Amino acid sequence: MYLLKCLEAKGLPISKLRNIMLDSIISRIMYAIPAWSGFLTAKFKTRIDGLLRRLYRYNYTLLYIEQMLREADEVLFHEVLKTEHSLSPYET
Repeated sequence: MYLLKCLEAKGLPISKLRNIMLDSIISRIMYAIPAWSGFLTAKFKTRIDGLLRRLYRYNYTLLYIEQMLREADEVLFHEVLKTEHSLSPYET
């Protein structure tokens, strides 16, 4: 957040700030979310949502952890459906 505020003070356009925010903050959250989403407690989800609300307050993004979890699950599910199982040729 500090980096984003410093870059904004230097005059970086909001579109570039959003790209930096997506690359530095959101990508770290989304990296392993399919693996650890089942272990998130309500308290931790609230903390992540707090960070996302601060980003929204500064006009960087409008995301919520539940939305991110749902999208990550859908992507993982569709990827699993696309891959063929090694026993697929032997099915009758």
